[in-house]
Amino acid sequence: MKNAYPFRSRLHDAELTSLIEEEIRNTFTAKNMVLVGWYHSHPETIATPTLRDIEAQLDYEVQIKGPTVESYIPCVGIICCKTFFYFSIIHLKNY
Repeated sequence: MKNAYPFRSRLHDAELTSLIEEEIRNTFTAKNMVLVGWYHSHPETIATPTLRDIEAQLDYEVQIKGPTVESYIPCVGIICCKTFFYFSIIHLKNY
């Protein structure tokens, strides 16, 4: 991993989130980098994935799946909280 692109977002501000994600995607595409995962926090609860988190994971998996099965790149999701974190790897493959 070369870079992380943090930004603040709220659940009710989907439009701004989409714009920021697009800007970040354009930045790493211009640098010839690929998305390998995402992270966010649950500051007031445990780091168990919510339905929204699971949907986000699936969205990222679809975005980076590649044109063929052989070009599939796994997506890592990390959810942090104050006292515990949940680390999710949907699929691991030896390269």
